[in-house]
This record gives sequence, structure tokens and C-alpha cells, in this order.
Amino acid sequence: MDRFSWCSGSNLSVFPGETGVHQQEGVRIYDGENKTTFENGLLKLTTHRILWDDVNQQDRAIDLPLSLVTRIEEQGAGFMSSAKISVYLHPPPSNKEPGPSVSSPFTFIRFSFKSGGQSEFYGKLKEQLNKKAWLQSSAIPGKAPVKGRQ
Repeated sequence: MDRFSWCSGSNLSVFPGETGVHQQEGVRIYDGENKTTFENGLLKLTTHRILWDDVNQQDRAIDLPLSLVTRIEEQGAGFMSSAKISVYLHPPPSNKEPGPSVSSPFTFIRFSFKSGGQSEFYGKLKEQLNKKAWLQSSAIPGKAPVKGRQ
């Protein structure tokens, strides 16, 4: 969770050339194996970032630059568990904007999809990671735009 920064959830286009790609409701975030208080949110994918927007608290939104992602894995639903996507991450950049966590012992996060939709989100995320649109824009990879908690 130390790679996320606070953001405005409604702002899907902060970087030059950034566009919205896909979104899925009912998503919880895990910091490694640990549940967080980021539950039942709207997960949004853009060409440059993953955003998580709290559906109950509209001023609670976080984002993660795709440039920090090293690899992803999809895990199907089990008898008592939701399907998940594990996202493995580079260390946080030294110039990272403030976020919900200062440090984390984990090198990965998980998105848990209580309402389904993980396979489609996984496919779109994999596609964006392969395209690397953040390298074609004038944005600095790994550097979040200036923003504050709303």
C-alpha cells in the first residue's frame, strides 16, 4: 500500500494522453496477504494508472502508477474466497506523493473482486502493461501528479 497516493477519484485524465480503459465495482484491496480498510470500491484502469475510489466516502480515492507494476497474476475464486489479481511492484519512488501508507513489508498488493469481473479487468490490465503508454507521454514514470487528499 506504500506505492499508492491520494488522488481525486473522478479525475481519470491527469497525464498527457491518459484515457480511461475499464472499471469494476465491488473491489477490496489487500496489502500483501493482509486485508485493508479499502473495501467495496470502484477500481478504475487508465492507460497510466490504477485508481481505487471508495463508493461510500467520495473523498477517499487512491491511485497507483502502472510504471510501478512488475508483473500480475490472476487467482480464481474458491469456495469461500473471491477471485483476486495479485500485482507485484517495484519499490516506491523517492518522489512519491503522500498516500495511505508510509511503508509496507510487502512487494505486492491484491485486488479482490467480490462482484466478479476479474478476468476482464486482468485482460485489460495486461494489455495496458504491454502497451506502456506512460512511456510515450511527457509524464515522468513513477511520478504521480501533484495532488492532495480531497
